[in-house]
This record gives sequence, structure tokens and C-alpha cells, in this order.
Amino acid sequence: MKYNSEFPTLSTVAKIMRIVGILAMIFAILALLEVAGGAIFKGYRWDFAKIIIDMGVFAAGLLLEAFGEIIGVLFAIELNTRKYASSAQAEIAASRVSSPAPKNPNHPQAAIGKDG
Repeated sequence: MKYNSEFPTLSTVAKIMRIVGILAMIFAILALLEVAGGAIFKGYRWDFAKIIIDMGVFAAGLLLEAFGEIIGVLFAIELNTRKYASSAQAEIAASRVSSPAPKNPNHPQAAIGKDG
């Protein structure tokens, strides 16, 4: 995600959310592997409470990362909207300067000066 200079605080919050979310998912996976490894290789009992907590931490990390990404998508939409609006305004201004609007021969004002 690019840093948005118009919304610096929101950009920083989005980056922090993504980093914390990724770290939470990594630690949750490591904790799940520790529980599974202890149960499989050392004969410990499966600690289902810890498994549920680790899955909850993983889900929270996933949500944090997703919300940080959503903020980045909103920044991209805002940037594309600004680019389109500025290019459309430049195109309209260029078309007005380069060619005057054509006169409509069927318009009532066009017939006034013909027959006099």
C-alpha cells in the first residue's frame, strides 16, 4: 500500500493494522504448531482451549490485515477518481478551446438573420 500524503494518519493506522495483523497470524500459527507438536511428538494432551484461543488470535489478525487492506483499496479508488476527474476536466477544456460549438441550423435563433 502506498503512503497517502492527504491522509497521513489513516495511512499510518492502515500500515500498523496490517503489520499487527500479519504478526498475530504468524504467532497464532506458531502457537498452534507448538500445541500440535507437543501432542504428537511428546505425548502431551491436546489443549483445546489453547487451540480455540490461537484460532481466535489468527482470525483477529486476519481481520486486522483485511481492514488495513480495505483502507488501501479506498485510497486507490480515491486516487483513480482524482486522476479521472483531472483528465476529464483537461479534455473538456481542450475541446472547448480547439473547436467552437457547432451551430444548429434548426435552432430558432439561426433563422433570425437569414431573411431579415
